[in-house]
Amino acid sequence: MNDWHDNREESIDLGDVAAGADRASQQFEELLRQPVPLHSRISQWFGGAVAYGKPKFSKLPPSIREDAQALGFQPCCNVLWGHYPILMMSTPQFIGPEGFVKLECYRGNRFYMQTMFADGSAITHTNNPVGGTNLKTTYLQSSGDFRRDYETHKDAVRKYVSDHGTLPIFTPTPKLILKRYAVVYRHQGPPSMVVLALTTQAMLVFSFVYLVVLLLR
Repeated sequence: MNDWHDNREESIDLGDVAAGADRASQQFEELLRQPVPLHSRISQWFGGAVAYGKPKFSKLPPSIREDAQALGFQPCCNVLWGHYPILMMSTPQFIGPEGFVKLECYRGNRFYMQTMFADGSAITHTNNPVGGTNLKTTYLQSSGDFRRDYETHKDAVRKYVSDHGTLPIFTPTPKLILKRYAVVYRHQGPPSMVVLALTTQAMLVFSFVYLVVLLLR
C-alpha cells in the first residue's frame, strides 16, 4: 500500500484497495481470536448480520446524499443485523473510494461514517448529537458539511495510524462488512447494551410464543 497517510492529496489506487481487501480478512480473523470478557463472547455468539442487495443513494439523509455520491462513495450492500433469533435493524452500507471509510445510516436520518483499525478500535463521524456507545470507538461530531467531515475523518485516520502504528481495515465487499460486524459484537459492545439487546430479544420471543399459544387454543 502506498503511504497514503503521509499524503493528504492522495490519489485512489485500485490496486491499493484490492491489496487492502486481501489483507482485511486476516486482520479480522486476528481480532476474532483475541480473548475478551464473557459478555463480549455472548454478544458475538448471539450477534448476527445478513447482507442483501445494494442500497440506493436515496436511502441516505438528503443533507449528505449528493455530496456522498460526488465524493465517490459506492453502494455495497444492505445489512440486516441484531441479535438472534431476531435481527431487527436494517442499514444501507456505502464505501468510500479509498476502501476503508464505511458510511451507513439509520431510518434515513442519522449517519455514521466509520473506519476500523487493525487493533480493534474505530473512529466514527456522526450527526447524532449523542454520538454512540460502542467501546474502543472515538465519536466525532459532524460539522454539518459532509465534504468537510470526510476530509476531517481521513485526517483523524492518518493521525491515529501515525500515533498508534496500526492500519485501517479495508471493507469494500459485503463479506468483509459482515466480518466487521462480528468484530464489533466481540470487541465494541458495552455490557449494558448486550444485556439490553438479549433481554429485548427474549421478551419478543416469549411474546410471540405466547401469542401463538393463544391463537391455537
